[in-house]
Amino acid sequence: MTESQILAGLLDNARDLTRFYLSKLKEVNPHHQFVIEGSIQLNSYFWILGHLAWAENLLVLHVLGYSQLEVYPWLDKFRLGSMDGEKDGMPEFMEVLEAFKKVHVLAIEKLSSAPLEELDMESSLAFNFGRGNSVREIIKHAIRHESVHCGHLGLICKVNGIKTI
Repeated sequence: MTESQILAGLLDNARDLTRFYLSKLKEVNPHHQFVIEGSIQLNSYFWILGHLAWAENLLVLHVLGYSQLEVYPWLDKFRLGSMDGEKDGMPEFMEVLEAFKKVHVLAIEKLSSAPLEELDMESSLAFNFGRGNSVREIIKHAIRHESVHCGHLGLICKVNGIKTI
């Protein structure tokens, strides 16, 4: 296996757990936001889905030269720092779910075939997650990022009384 195939496998493996939690949330209002201690508002799983699609587009497809913003121009509404409560111009849940799935399939396809030299290249994002700004490091962050939000989905299951184990 190539390094690109290994990274793609890890990203896909992280998505498997995300899908598991999402499968448990089918009967839950995707727009509901829990409030903790009266003022701390958690993101809805609708926002998390959109955010994961936005992030995978940016952190995998964009750095590999295949952004999907032309296909899903509303993805930017789920960018880092965006608010879950923004309603103007938001897509429907099923459209976000479709993008979540399609962006991932394309990301796995493109990442799996990326040559080693491309992983070594400096990313166009100018991010630095402590180990540099190579395409490789940005892809590694995409894997971590998926896992962080997967944990949020697990918490949403728990606060909805949904058994996951």
